[in-house]
Amino acid sequence: MKLWTEWEITRRQVAIGGRVTDENNSRVDGARIKITSMPDEFRRKVGIAEDAAVSGPESALAGPDGIFYFLDLPGGQYTLTAIDPGSGRHDEKKISVSRDKKGSIKMTQAEFTIHA
Repeated sequence: MKLWTEWEITRRQVAIGGRVTDENNSRVDGARIKITSMPDEFRRKVGIAEDAAVSGPESALAGPDGIFYFLDLPGGQYTLTAIDPGSGRHDEKKISVSRDKKGSIKMTQAEFTIHA
């Protein structure tokens, strides 16, 4: 066990962040954002079989302001789907996550609009 003086600070980085709104630009509180397609590195990291349904660290809920985020994702191509909990309507985006020369994640924005 480490002594408290040996603890190190872990810094988390937002890889994908964004907002879910409706066609009137009003926030969608509680929208579920799911990663439905991901790089193999992330699939292995969270222990998801190639043909398994996706749930867990690969999903997020939008807050009352419609804002959501995913932390510390490996680089690569992702497909995200935002789902309105009330209507079941959804919007889908393809997103790319990358890192700079120092290895820091370059945050990618994903704006979803769910139409009635």
